[in-house]
Amino acid sequence: MPLDRGSDHPPPVVPKDIRPRTSDAPPGARRIRILAATAVAGVLLMVLRAGGWASSTRARCRDRGSQQQKTIALPAQRGALVDRNGYELAFDRLSDTVIATPYLVTDAQGRRCGSHRCLHMTESAVLAKLIVSGGYSVVAQA
Repeated sequence: MPLDRGSDHPPPVVPKDIRPRTSDAPPGARRIRILAATAVAGVLLMVLRAGGWASSTRARCRDRGSQQQKTIALPAQRGALVDRNGYELAFDRLSDTVIATPYLVTDAQGRRCGSHRCLHMTESAVLAKLIVSGGYSVVAQA
């Protein structure tokens, strides 16, 4: 091995695995490409897995949906509605009620419609219910 002229030491021996770079890529570029490829593969795997899960879930829900359709009649469990004195405000029975709006009845005394016969009341009682102040009047209740 020839010696350098200015020194009496031999030139350093360069191992084969440490060679000067011949490509223009910056150091670590290969590592970055591998990392990017791994990330893309991971995202692709998650998308495929989610698509498979969604299709299998849809089929399972469709099959189970027919089992869950059922109508059950439940009676309402509630007590009576009462005011502070204990009188019932609402009853659980059918009733017919005739309600009039007195300020819309213009000629209550002049009209003789015969409604008192249907209500089983006297004509004067119906007139008394129609000539009141307020928004509405309960004429008859059965």
